[in-house]
Amino acid sequence: MRDRREEARKALEKIPVSEHKVICSRYKDNKNQSCSDIAKDYGVHKTTIANILNKNGIVPEHKGARIKSYKGGITPLHTRIRNCEKNIAWKQDCMERDSYTCQKTNQHGGKLEVHHIKTFSQVFEEFLSLNSDLNPENDCDQLFDLVQHYKPFWDINNGITFSEETHHNIHTSGV
Repeated sequence: MRDRREEARKALEKIPVSEHKVICSRYKDNKNQSCSDIAKDYGVHKTTIANILNKNGIVPEHKGARIKSYKGGITPLHTRIRNCEKNIAWKQDCMERDSYTCQKTNQHGGKLEVHHIKTFSQVFEEFLSLNSDLNPENDCDQLFDLVQHYKPFWDINNGITFSEETHHNIHTSGV
């Protein structure tokens, strides 16, 4: 097994100490550059750059604009809807109505999920078309507030309780 400390020491040696100040300045001055960006320029792993920053009293960021998957602090609207309390209550109401029983296999309890009869995507697209003057990225908060009163999202007649396996099979078979 390789010695990670030894590898890290060797990687640090690839970058002269005189460059450490340049790396720190570059990181501090450009909020859009990550350890990965700088590491590519030096031909080292991002951890090496993070170690240099740490040794110079700079704590590297692991979230926010420096991270490539960062989307400007905006949670996509559909994800907010799927994770909101009202959606959790909708699922609970559907399962309660179905007596916590898979409506295809009659399995009671276990891993149950609620399936949208009219797909979530269809309801979502209809909602967006009714609010076409608003942009899901720029007006996410406003749209999320409107969603709370859009009845098709919360209609328990559009949900049916299935076992996890049945639900998976329905989606993979395209039914």
